[in-house]
Amino acid sequence: LQDATAESVIAAVNAHHADSRTAYAEPAALSPLIRQRAANDPLYAAQWHLDHTGQNDTPANADIRAAQAWDLTDGGSTGVVIAIIDDGVEWGHPDIFPNLFYNHGETDNNGIDDDGNGLIDDVIGWDFSENSKITNPTTPFDNHGTPCAGLAAGAANNAAGIAGVAY
Repeated sequence: LQDATAESVIAAVNAHHADSRTAYAEPAALSPLIRQRAANDPLYAAQWHLDHTGQNDTPANADIRAAQAWDLTDGGSTGVVIAIIDDGVEWGHPDIFPNLFYNHGETDNNGIDDDGNGLIDDVIGWDFSENSKITNPTTPFDNHGTPCAGLAAGAANNAAGIAGVAY
């Protein structure tokens, strides 16, 4: 019963059920899968690794199934911390800032290791190569961490840039 209404499907099932030759009848409803959590960020469509729909004449579904996972997880959990071990991460980036980890056990700029982890004023990460609380990029060559952090946990549905896997 292609393109049938719900009423006509139920009527057909009831007619089959009423036939003495039929032991059991029920509708086999098929419905299209509608993504509930696909991101609306301007560059989301170009992020083929998240939800590949066959862009540039390539096979569809060659992706990490992020959109399908988002339908189940709503983009991740705020209780999970993702560590980016890389160079600088731009704190003020519109896709990074909303999901940036903030160490609430530390008071910024007081010169004290408040949380006792051996790092002074490590409010937003730590630069282990420079032994510094400054993790923002400091040179043009110190910026790889920002796109890595964005791919992992960039904010989604904020009308800016991309969507991270665990937004």
